Amino acid sequence: MGRPWNFRRVVVAAVAAALPLATVIPVSAADAVNQKQTLDTGANTLRTPMAQTFKAVLPGQIDRISLEETFTTLTENVQIQGVTNGRPDGSVLGSSSFTGALACCKLWKDFTFNPTVTVTAGTEYAIVVTPSSNLTWYDSYSFDAYTDGQMWLMVSGSWAYQTSYGRDFTFQEWLVSGSTNRPPQVTESSTSVTAPEGSTATMTGTYQDPDGDNVALSASPGGTLTKTGTSGGTWTWSQTGADESPVQQVTITATDGHGGSTPVMFNVSFAPVPPTVTIVGAPSSGPEGTAITLSAKATSPSAADQAVGFNYSWSMKKGSGTSTAPVTGSTFSFVPDDEGSFAVTLTAVDDGGNGASVTATITGTNVDPKASLSWTFSGIVLLPLTPITFDGGFTDVGALDTHTATLDYGDGSPLDTTTYGASGQGGNPDTYAFAAPGTYSVTYTVTDDDGGSASVTVKVTVQTPAVALGAIADGIATMPSLDKGDKNGLMAKYRAAAASASRGDNNATCGQLGAALNDLSALTQSGRISQADSGALASATWSVHRALGCTKVKVAWLNLSL
Repeated sequence: MGRPWNFRRVVVAAVAAALPLATVIPVSAADAVNQKQTLDTGANTLRTPMAQTFKAVLPGQIDRISLEETFTTLTENVQIQGVTNGRPDGSVLGSSSFTGALACCKLWKDFTFNPTVTVTAGTEYAIVVTPSSNLTWYDSYSFDAYTDGQMWLMVSGSWAYQTSYGRDFTFQEWLVSGSTNRPPQVTESSTSVTAPEGSTATMTGTYQDPDGDNVALSASPGGTLTKTGTSGGTWTWSQTGADESPVQQVTITATDGHGGSTPVMFNVSFAPVPPTVTIVGAPSSGPEGTAITLSAKATSPSAADQAVGFNYSWSMKKGSGTSTAPVTGSTFSFVPDDEGSFAVTLTAVDDGGNGASVTATITGTNVDPKASLSWTFSGIVLLPLTPITFDGGFTDVGALDTHTATLDYGDGSPLDTTTYGASGQGGNPDTYAFAAPGTYSVTYTVTDDDGGSASVTVKVTVQTPAVALGAIADGIATMPSLDKGDKNGLMAKYRAAAASASRGDNNATCGQLGAALNDLSALTQSGRISQADSGALASATWSVHRALGCTKVKVAWLNLSL
């Protein structure tokens, strides 16, 4: 490295020996020199950062560094750094700056450190000087005046040992007399904190450094840590629990940068929180016999629980009865089998085994039964005393309802009543014959045990003999087994009997019926009418005969195959 234009080297050993030491003015009456190098047989002027390593003889607190310098006006920064492999390693332990000018030349300039820098006996440190403009310093030239360190210059970003600029520059390192570093103090507001999972646990405390050092705080194992102040104040630690967790110990450590550190510990845990459970789609009531489908929903303040999901189970209890066995799944369906109260309970359990339940009460409402009624009879005419088959029945979606059914024939006769146990359906067949002609309203009514009912009415017309005989005549006209002549003959006889019956002449009617039966017998025996048509005519004729109370029956009638 070449010399700068303002480089000067002066061997002034004799002069240096005669320099007055009165220029060294202690900053504090309590401090004293720990290490020094005062042989100034050479001088250099540069603006390059330079450093002088030294080894602490005594432990203590550096409160100032004195440097022998000449400059006009500049800003000069002096740091105490750690040393690695003999060179400054960039770890700043303390810093002091000055901006201004010296009154004269070759004076000792003090750089004070507040807070002080803690040094350990036998450990190497470095005085690093960075000037903003040209600075003249003084050194031991070619003499290795200080054997526990050496001078370094910054060359192209690296520290270099250049003996042509001197082996050691002049310095004095001052220790606070009788003083040792005192560690910072740190306290917590409580020894433990518990927060629900999904929320934030918080701990607070205070810290203070008795020496006024800047204090750094750290937390292990993690969390967010903030503080107020520099050498004293308050601190706040917080952490959000994504899930429940056992007790863990958190350590807050306060360090002062001079080797002093103080820890404080507290316990943190996150307690499990049961999920919030909701039954979705639960109506206040529903008709019996109709399915109701419900869905499960659960939420948790724990993000972890929410991500994994929940296990759902359902049970149901009707009235004051016993709950059903649990069934699993996110949905549940049931059919109210009767009116009454149905309590459906949903339980949700998270991955940590923490569960909660909710119950929805649904009222099953009664649904009226449905009734049906039909009737049939055998023959082509319906006359008094003709047996009629009635088929009444019901269905009910309320499978547990009991029922009472009545059949009212509409003729003043007693009701036909039937009771049924718990069932969703029933039938009430019956055979009945009306005593007199007329149109009757036959009503079938069913009533369940909850008061629901249904009715159905059919009309039944019982014919008079005259009307019945006219209907028989009309029926003969459509019989395919008779030829036209035979049809006309039979039809004439039945119409004549109908006319007699209309006049109320039962004797004439009975005689005319006998004649008609004789003709029918002859037609049957000769095969001019089918057995089916013959049997239908005979049955209808006998019904009219019975309704009129005819007593004379010819042998041919009795022998007629019906």
